[in-house]
Amino acid sequence: MYMPWVRHSSITAVGADAPGKQELDPDTVARADLLCADSIAHCVDYDEMSHAAAAGRVDRENIAETGQILSGAASGRTSDTRINLADLTGIAAQDIAIANVVLAAHHAV
Repeated sequence: MYMPWVRHSSITAVGADAPGKQELDPDTVARADLLCADSIAHCVDYDEMSHAAAAGRVDRENIAETGQILSGAASGRTSDTRINLADLTGIAAQDIAIANVVLAAHHAV
């Protein structure tokens, strides 16, 4: 995905989970108004943010972890006109919590 295609969007990147994999252009990552990662360390070293970080376009201090946003320690999306990027590596505890929600919704139908 390249920056000229992106306007007022929320992007969830989940496929670049190893060195060399890439779904998003580093400019897209760098221009996002909100950067969210389930693990900053992993995302900056291996995932979508790694390419922008290696190019000096993204700094760890400008990334919020999912838990920080959910707890209110960091702001999430504050406007429909912002570009938000979530880079998710698949933290086991989060995967289990998501699976439980999906399973409960399935049983409720």
